[in-house]
Amino acid sequence: MRASVLVLFLSLSALLAGCGSLVFHLPGHSARQHTAPLQLAPGARQLALETPARLPVPGGFALGLVSEDPAIAAVETRDGAGGASTCTLVARAPGETTVHYVNRFTVPRDEAAVAALPREELRERSLGAFRVTVR
Repeated sequence: MRASVLVLFLSLSALLAGCGSLVFHLPGHSARQHTAPLQLAPGARQLALETPARLPVPGGFALGLVSEDPAIAAVETRDGAGGASTCTLVARAPGETTVHYVNRFTVPRDEAAVAALPREELRERSLGAFRVTVR
């Protein structure tokens, strides 16, 4: 199941990226590769991802980011018109955490609920991940 979701994600990402709609703002990140680590200073904000719209697939698909430890690095998602969204990383405290690309329809929207998810469950829903170091 995870492999088919990953294939769907890569196909849709490539299609949207080809249209210039999906934008990965982190260095070394793209529809095919999104594993480059990132270093941020405490309090820093980094625009990470812009998506044009929710994709009309069964159950819905909205690419987003979620942090394993939002106390270190949080993700702020802002929804706009027509389902467009932006994801910004916010460095909160020194440390390291993993941030995952996910279908936002498969994870809770509330930061506390995401933090309460077992990490293995979050990793099963991951479409790719990268390390964030705050120092």
